[in-house]
Order: sequence, then structure tokens, then C-alpha cells
Amino acid sequence: SLATSACVVCSAEPVLGRIKSKDVPVLLIEGAGAIGCTSSCELTKALASSLKLPVYSFNAKKTVEYNKNHIVRHIKGVLPGEFVQINGIIIGRARGPEITVITENNIITGIKGCDLKVHGLKKLKQVDLATAIIRSGTPRHPVVNTRQTRSLKNMVAVLINHDAESSFEKAKNACVAVTIGDDTTAVTADILYRFSTPVIGITDGDKDGLLEHTRITSGSLVIKVRPGFDDLMGTVVKDAIFKGLERVECLSIDRLKEQIIKLLDDNIVSIERY
Repeated sequence: SLATSACVVCSAEPVLGRIKSKDVPVLLIEGAGAIGCTSSCELTKALASSLKLPVYSFNAKKTVEYNKNHIVRHIKGVLPGEFVQINGIIIGRARGPEITVITENNIITGIKGCDLKVHGLKKLKQVDLATAIIRSGTPRHPVVNTRQTRSLKNMVAVLINHDAESSFEKAKNACVAVTIGDDTTAVTADILYRFSTPVIGITDGDKDGLLEHTRITSGSLVIKVRPGFDDLMGTVVKDAIFKGLERVECLSIDRLKEQIIKLLDDNIVSIERY
């Protein structure tokens, strides 16, 4: 699309840095109820008329700066107080309208404009800042009256470790998902509720509240461990049960539950069954 007379994008930040906006008009269509454009063209007028949306002008500024292994990325249009996520992991709350993330050899060395959540930041071992999904937002509100569907599932358990955004793809056709982290468990459980897929969650009580009023499939189990121990216990489960993989055969969900409970026994604070 970069060679055409205009480029229409639904999320501008990842592509603006690669477009010569002086040569190619950029039309930005997002959820704000308007169309942004770097320069007007016939397509702008046609879309505005068809969608019945107002048009505003914006400058396509470079958002990613490269200097060998040193990368700086700017995220604009952020609202103060919003959660900031990098690849699905919450790393803090925004202080202002712009956040700057800096990496050296794929290691985060600085973040500006954000009150950091150190625990979340530690989970990001290495980050390809140029392609990382960075977003901000307020707590999500679930869809009312979500319909559950039932289908034949493979006798497979999947591991979702602080990566709720990939739960739909990872847990496709699985009979159960083992989730690590409070928000990961809440969000994954709510997503998989639609497919009647239970979760076995390992949490430690440090939930940020990324999703409000979540639902969870009957037959699910949430194990709360000692504060700060969910990552460590997740590693124990991954090594002992998943053998370092993300998918393993699961002939019995109840047996898997008991295996995990026995494995984490000395560190369990409470168990909640659904």
C-alpha cells in the first residue's frame, strides 16, 4: 500500500515511521469518530462522506529512532492514568500524553512518562522495540450477555504465561489452559469463557484490574500462591508438567489440577474452585 496514491491505516503508530507522508497522503481511521489525514485527497472526501465523519489534519511524525543497537520509540496520544502494556504485559501507568521507551541490544534501559510497575518490567527479558506491540488503555469492560459455545476439544493443555492477548490462538481447541499471573488469568478466563474452556490459574494477588467483572468457565480452578511467587511457581509448572513446552497431552483435567496443587503445595495460600 505504500506505493499507492494514499495509505489508509486503522492504527497509525506502527506504520507512520515507514511512510514518506509528503509523497503519500495518510488517512487514519480509529475509534475516535473522525478521520485524520496528513494531506487531503479525493479518497479523504469520499471516506468522510461515506462514513459521515469529520476530517482533521495531523502530522506524521517519526515514532521510532534507530542508532545501531540503540532504539527509541515514542508512543503518543496517551491519557494520564492509563495502563501501559508492552507485548501484553503491564509495565506501569502513564503520567502524560507521551511515553518514550528506550532499548539497548533489545534490553529496556529507560522509560519516560510512565510510573513503572517494576514487577511487570522484569518479565520483559528482551524486547524488539521496533516490532513490539505497545498500547495504553483503561480497564476493559466485558461484553454483556456473552454467549458460550461448546465444541469438541483436543485432550491438550496449554500454558499461557503473562500473555493473555495470545490466549485465543494458543488455546484453540485445547481442553484447558494453565495461566500464570493475576491479570493473565482474569483476561484469559474471560476470553475462553466464550468457548467453555476452563482455566487453571496461578496468581499471587497483585491484580491490576485490566478487565472488570470477568467471567470464568465452570470447572476452572484458581490457585493463589505467596505474594511475588506466581512467576516462580509458573516456572515450576512449566518445567515439571509442560517439560518446557507450551502444549502437553492432558487426558484428565481433574488429574492435572491435582498434579499442580501437589507441586505447589508448600506455597499455596488459597484455592478457589468454580
